[in-house]
Order: sequence, then C-alpha cells, then structure tokens
Amino acid sequence: MATVLTERLEAPHLHADIARFYVPELDSLRFFAFFAVFICHLFHELGGSLVITNTGTFGVDLFFTLSAYLITELLMREKERFGRVDVKSFYIRRILRIWPLYLGFLATVFIVLKLHPVPRVTDIYLITYMVFLGNLARALWPKIGLGLVTDPLWSVSVEEQFYLTWPLVVRYLTRRGVAIAGVLIWSFSIAARWILIREGFSPPAIEMSTLSRLDPIACGLLLSSFLGGSIQPRLRLSRRLLIIIGVNLWVIAGFCLFSSDTPAPRDFILSFPLAAVGCGAFLLATIGSGSWMCNSRLIYLGRISYGLYVYHGVVILATLAIFASCPGWAKWLICPPLSLGGTIAVSAISYRWFETPFLRFKARFQYIRSASPAIG
Repeated sequence: MATVLTERLEAPHLHADIARFYVPELDSLRFFAFFAVFICHLFHELGGSLVITNTGTFGVDLFFTLSAYLITELLMREKERFGRVDVKSFYIRRILRIWPLYLGFLATVFIVLKLHPVPRVTDIYLITYMVFLGNLARALWPKIGLGLVTDPLWSVSVEEQFYLTWPLVVRYLTRRGVAIAGVLIWSFSIAARWILIREGFSPPAIEMSTLSRLDPIACGLLLSSFLGGSIQPRLRLSRRLLIIIGVNLWVIAGFCLFSSDTPAPRDFILSFPLAAVGCGAFLLATIGSGSWMCNSRLIYLGRISYGLYVYHGVVILATLAIFASCPGWAKWLICPPLSLGGTIAVSAISYRWFETPFLRFKARFQYIRSASPAIG
C-alpha cells in the first residue's frame, strides 16, 4: 500500500483514477469578479469615478476568496484521498499557472520601457513586481509606476506570498483545523490594519500590505471548511437573498472607503471584513447553482479571466489614447465596449496560444483535476 501511495505522489499523471473537482459556475463567477474590477478602472480613467463604481475594486477580494476556497479544497481532497499533500507538485502547478503570463507580460513591459523610457519608473520598480513584491512597491512608492499597466498586478503578489506558506500549513490540518486557521488569519488581518493605522502608515500601505488584506482569503478558507467538500450546500437562505446580501455589503464597504478622500481609521477596519463576507455570500450563492451560471460563454470568459485581469489595463489605456481627440460623450459611448472587446480578444489569443501549453503540462502534476475538461 505504501509503495502504491508513493508512486501516485511521484507521478500523478500516470494514474487514470485521478479525481476531478470542477465547479463550472465558479468560472462564471471569476468573470464577474474581473468585470467589477474592469468597470472600476474604466470609469476612473474616463473621469467618472463614483462610490458605486469604485466598489468594483472588491472584485479583487472576490478573486482572493475564490482562489483560497478552491486551492484549500483541492489540497484537502488530495490529503483525504492520498494521505498527504505533495507540496512540491503544488508549487509546480502554481508556477505553471501564474508565472508564464505574469512574467511574460512584465518582460514585455520592461523591453518597451527600455525603448521608450518613462520618467520615475526605475528598473528596481519593475524587478520588485517580477519577484512578486509588487504590492510592497505600490505601498512604498504610490506616486510612481505605470498606472493601469502594472498597478492591478499587486494582487498577484499578495496571492503568491500567501500560497508560498499555506500548503506547508494545510498538510497538517483537518477541515476543522482549516476553520480555526481561517479565524486566526482573519483576526490577524484586522489586527495588522489596526497596527498600521496606529503607526501612521499611508492608505496604500494599509490597502496593499499582505498581512492587512487577508480577510477575503480567510473567508475562502472558512468556506472550504464549512462546506466540507460538498458542492451542493444546504442553505437556509435563498441564493437570491445571498446575492442581495453580498451586493449590500459591498456597497456599505464602498461607502466606508470611497465616500471621502480621507477614510477614517474605523473605515479601514470595517470595510474589508464587510467586503469579504460579501464575497463569501456570492460564493455560497454560486456553488451548485447550475442554471445560467453554467452558460458556456460565461464559463469560457471565466477560464480566460487571468488574462483579462492582466491585459485589461493596457487595453483600456490604448483605447482611450486612440480616441483621445473625441468629445467626452463619444468616449463614453465608444471606449467601454471597445475596451472590453479588445481585452477579451487579446486574452483569448493569449489563452489559446500561450497559456494553454503550460496548463496542459500543469495537469501532469495534479492529484485532483480542477480545470475544465477542455484542458484536462
């Protein structure tokens, strides 16, 4: 038995009985997470930022919650099925999913900047992003950077920093232990924000420090433990009510953060937990929902959502530059659909011709298949 288990852990791709955990409606939810961020950034660049559109920034939190839930669920299923977690394979899977697109994009930006330098953007700034410390770069140097070209990528750094350590911890935990860890991490995140506020750190440092932005990740961990592996949760609340709760919590959190130029300390303390609970409500409303959330087009857009997130800033800025001489009303009519369509087109090409080979290779290191059957 031990020999068989070792063989499975060393070469998961050789076994035909690998389990699959794929929830297609969560791909659709990924697209809505991206779309919230897209609307926030687009309206800001068009000069029409409102509290309600700025609330779209919590799409990043929804990405965090989704990622934490799915990765924890996959690790726990691997542990329950095979008796342990293969941390090395986890890191390889993470590298093959995140690094090629992320580093390829940054390398392209680096080359373009060498040909067309931008004042105040140094090599050190970009290198900080390349080693997944982009959130610290945003926090330390908020007035330099490339705007929408690289600014949204701070969230990738937060995830990579967390997942550097999480599999090392989760391999020793039961599902109840995951719940305890989630509560501790959430409490620590709130305490970290309080300390940063007390010490006089700037809002960017509070918003983008890894330790102070773990609320949605902790929510994802708690959901994985709460659902106990089920994808048909028995809910006393209707899915529609959960969505209404999520929307209202996001709006309240948005008003806490964005209704004034200088949020009060309590706003930083309260807004992120509220947004995280809202993310959890959206996730609970989605899992097992089927119906229109399993629409093939939405699922596809969710599958390419990583590319959508990476490329959307560049496409928005390029679209606005092309139509810079147009009247304001024309920009509002033309730029939103062209920016979204261009982002989808670029991401689809990237997914098909650049990302997919890495994803197929990634499948060789899976114990629990999590991708769409189209990827394997």
